[in-house]
Amino acid sequence: MSLFVAATNQTTVTTALPRIVGDLGGLNLFSWVFTAFMLTSTITMPLAGRLSDIFGRKPFLLAGITILLLSSLGASSSGSIEQLIIWRGIQGFGSGMMMGNAFAIIGDMFPPAERGKYQGLFSASFGIASVTGPLVGGLLTDAISWRAIFYMNLPPGIIAFTLLYRFYPMKAASGLRRPVDYTGAALLVATTVPLLLALVWGGHEYARTGPSQRRAGERRGTCGTAGAQTGVP
Repeated sequence: MSLFVAATNQTTVTTALPRIVGDLGGLNLFSWVFTAFMLTSTITMPLAGRLSDIFGRKPFLLAGITILLLSSLGASSSGSIEQLIIWRGIQGFGSGMMMGNAFAIIGDMFPPAERGKYQGLFSASFGIASVTGPLVGGLLTDAISWRAIFYMNLPPGIIAFTLLYRFYPMKAASGLRRPVDYTGAALLVATTVPLLLALVWGGHEYARTGPSQRRAGERRGTCGTAGAQTGVP
């Protein structure tokens, strides 16, 4: 349930984005609705996974669901595209906590002979979310409002929180507790954020300056010059 909530939260916004931009404006910032979520969730997943190895997974799962649900309420009440981007970034923190620990739980709870079955079940939630998320998001946007797509996180999120709180045992990691690698965490953030920003901004906000792009530009310039000389566009 927690994986389904996290995966659905990524896909429902896709079909509602034109209506969101039409309502809130900020066409030049619309890509940040995805980018903010992607940045924070990508950074959070390995960090939350490492901390859960030390302090146990249950607190991070419950905290992730709580953050995601509360930020969904905030996103639904956004009055500007900037506010929505901020709330989407906060949603990414909660989603990263859940996705970083969901598959690790399989190793804690089940013997090796059964792990493949549950890994397939967990992975199936992403496939289901990729289909149902845009569909339900589009239906809610057309029937009610784009703000309703964030409320759809509440029912499965509350169910997931209740089930985990009642039935998932609180187990700390066994063995020697190694210290957190704060230097590695800082380097992870310092490398992941520029990489993701380059992939998002390249070719849109900033020109790609690789050799192949320059050669393509030179070829286009040559063709344009030849066309001007021959009268052929």
